Order: sequence, then structure tokens, then C-alpha cells
Amino acid sequence: MSYRNDHEAALHRVDALEQEVARLRTAAPRPAATKPAPRASLFRIVLATALIAGGIAAVVARDRPTVAADPAPVIAKIEEKLASRDKPSLKDCIAAIAPIDRAVDEVTTDPRGSAESVKWIEKTAAPCRTEIRSFTTGPDDTAVLVRWANAEDRLADPISMIGVYYGQDPYRLDNYSTAAQLWREYHRARIARDDALAQVKLALGS
Repeated sequence: MSYRNDHEAALHRVDALEQEVARLRTAAPRPAATKPAPRASLFRIVLATALIAGGIAAVVARDRPTVAADPAPVIAKIEEKLASRDKPSLKDCIAAIAPIDRAVDEVTTDPRGSAESVKWIEKTAAPCRTEIRSFTTGPDDTAVLVRWANAEDRLADPISMIGVYYGQDPYRLDNYSTAAQLWREYHRARIARDDALAQVKLALGS
């Protein structure tokens, strides 16, 4: 091949390369590849997620009341013990709880509009709270009784606060502004107690 032919071939190759470079410069840039996260970072993310999920599950498990599959035999045994001690049975205790047969709130119990005392709310709690609690820490412990005992304890708080509040001239104390919240707390606690009590009644067959 002559020198002239080699020179022309080289010029053609240069032209082709220049055209290719120009084409690449005008083409859209390729998207940058996503850099994979370091293994250590991925491990920390997975670990944190697992710990959060585990913590949530633990809280739910802790707060969820554990109800025995069949608490009836345990409660029957407790009834026998109460009878042997001349104590009221659990059925008698439940029967002594006064129901609420009317709307009760800060309006219906306003001391300036009604002379009725609020002492009656004490009877809406179980009179045998001490006996119930005594069977929640020993060999006769059963989940439905524990739940009932805890619910009665929580109900006792707003009952006590309402009694003290109404006994201290609430208009002089704070112009009767706290009454609404006290009754909300009472109804919330009483509904929770009634839910717990329903499980006990079921175990008693009543």
C-alpha cells in the first residue's frame, strides 16, 4: 500500500473518531449508578427497625390483658373459700353494685340546680374491693379477677375526687369548672370496670 493510501485511510479514521466524539457529546448523559449503601449502614437500619418493631410488640403484649381460657374453676374455688370465711360471695358483691339509670354529668349534678347529693356514686363501685384484691396475688390468681380488681381501683379514684370536690363548695373553689372533667373520668373508669366485670360474670355463669 502506498504512502498516499495510508495517509487517506488515517484521515478517514480521524474523521470517524471526531464524528463519534461529537455524537457522544450531544447525547443525553447516562444516569449515575446508585451507589449501594455500605453493609454496615444497612445492618444498622435493619437492626433499628427490628428493635422498634420489637419494642412496639412488647408494649402491646404488656398492656394486653391476659385472660385465662377457662377461669370458672378458679373462681368457683374462690367462692368456696369466701363462704368458709363467712364473706360475701363474688355474686353477692356484684349484685351490690348500684347501676346508673339516668344521665349523670356536671349539669344534672350542679349544686345550684339540684340539691341531690353525689354520695350515691360510692355505691356504683364494688363493695368487696379488698376481697377481690386478696385473690390476685396468690395461688388462686386468675386474669379476670386481676383485671376486675385493677378496674375497681381506677374507678375508686374519680369517685373519691368527686366526693371531695362537691363537698368543698365547688363554685367557691373554681367556679365549678372542674366538674365536667371529673365526670368524664368517672364514666371512662366505670365503663372500663363494667367491661372487666362482664368477664367475671361470664366465668360465674351469671
